[in-house]
This record gives sequence, structure tokens and C-alpha cells, in this order.
Amino acid sequence: AQIAAGGDPIADRREERAEMTWAEFREEYMARHSRPYKRSTGDDVATMRRYVPAAWNARRLSDITSSEVAQLHISVGANHGHCSANGLIRLLHAMFKKAIKWGRLSAGNPADGIEFFHENHRNRYLNNDELGRVLTALAADPNEYWRSYFMLLLMEGTRCSELLSARWADFDFDAREWHIPDTKAKRPHDLPLPDPAIDLLRALPSFGTNEFVFPGRGKTGHLAEPKKAWARIRTAANVKNIWVHDLRRTLGSRLVNAGYSLPLIAKVL
Repeated sequence: AQIAAGGDPIADRREERAEMTWAEFREEYMARHSRPYKRSTGDDVATMRRYVPAAWNARRLSDITSSEVAQLHISVGANHGHCSANGLIRLLHAMFKKAIKWGRLSAGNPADGIEFFHENHRNRYLNNDELGRVLTALAADPNEYWRSYFMLLLMEGTRCSELLSARWADFDFDAREWHIPDTKAKRPHDLPLPDPAIDLLRALPSFGTNEFVFPGRGKTGHLAEPKKAWARIRTAANVKNIWVHDLRRTLGSRLVNAGYSLPLIAKVL
């Protein structure tokens, strides 16, 4: 019947068998787009590993339906939070969009039209009592690298990844400056170094012995994930509902309370 209507079922089957699987396209997306152009490659990998079902790996792209993506959004939202679920959909939408652009998918984007959950933006930071307990816990922590890392986050207000990947070559102790060559805004940024920060840095075992300020054993050569260490510090300090990124907010809130101008605070952060 298909042949009589002008179709070619054998060619259709051949094309279907040649279509990329999700796992194949995921690797192409990482190689062609995520790694060359995005600073959030690590986040992309973690998001897919954590939330995308392993059963998708062997499936063809055109077999992944809008209803499946919508159900995945609901499931992740219920089990891991609305922000995580919305972030997953943003990533999947971008990936399927590239699949269409690169000729890997002829059907529509299955992540189109999904209504995002409402997100409550955080405004959490350490109050004076909590900050005191955190400083006490940091002073008692046996890991010198993580102890110094969290202290420097509080002093400098940088993003977590910027400090984790810091190289000694970017620090000028004579000028008392830290040059961050590539920020999230895709431009370099210079931060002043107060005396306590310089003292912390000079005391690290990696000073003069390693390329990275916070060396690690993984592929990057530096420490990569602070969550486990921060959970240990937070538990010791008996401080709840504080994330690593909230240390950045803590610095901003203290600068506000000290009466510094908003343009200056924006420049610091």
C-alpha cells in the first residue's frame, strides 16, 4: 500500500536504522557545542547523568516523545526540586534544537511547550551567629585545602568554579590582585587580595609546587566538587539550608550592611 502511494518502506526502514541514538547524539552535542562554547559543561554532564533515564541511551531521537519529556519534568520536580526540573528542560530543549539544526532530528522539538515550574529565588545568607559557627567549624576542619577554599569564598565572593580552577600564575601578591581570566560573563576580572587572603594562600602546600591553587586527582587537575566538603562543614556548624553559593551572598549582604555602595558591591561580585 505504501509503494502504491509512492512510498518506499525499505528506504524508510534504512533511514530509521541509521538515525542517531540519544547516547550518540549526546556525545556529539558535548563535542560540537557544550565543551567548545559553554562554561557549564560540567553542569550539563551532571544534569544528564542524574536525571535523564539510562533507557534513553539506546533509543533513537525521534522515539523520544513530548509526553515522556513532560513526565520526566514532573518526576524530577517532585523528587529533586523545581529549579532542577526546569534546568533539565532548558538543557533538553537546547539539545533537541541543535539536533534539528544539524539534521539529526526531522520531527519537532519534544521539549517544546512544557510549562516551567515556579521558582522561588533564594536570598539566603549566613547571619552573625551562623557565620561564627561556620568559622569555628572551618578552623577545626582537618582538610587544609577545603578549609582555605571556603574561607576565600567568604573573603573574595567569587563563583565556586572560578576559585576551584584558580592557577598560581594568576595571583600577583606584589600588586595584591587576583586576575580571573575567564568569568561567567566571558570577560576577565581583577579582584583585590586583602592581607588575610594572601596569608591563607601563601600557607597552602600547593604554593610553589603545583600549577593549581587547589590541586586534585581528577582529569581537571584541580578540586572539582565542594558539596561533600561543605556538607561536612555545615553539619559541624549546625547550619541548615545553606549552599556553597550562599557564601557569595553572605559577602554581598555584609557589604550592604556596612554601607558600601551598590555599584561597588556589584563590582566585587
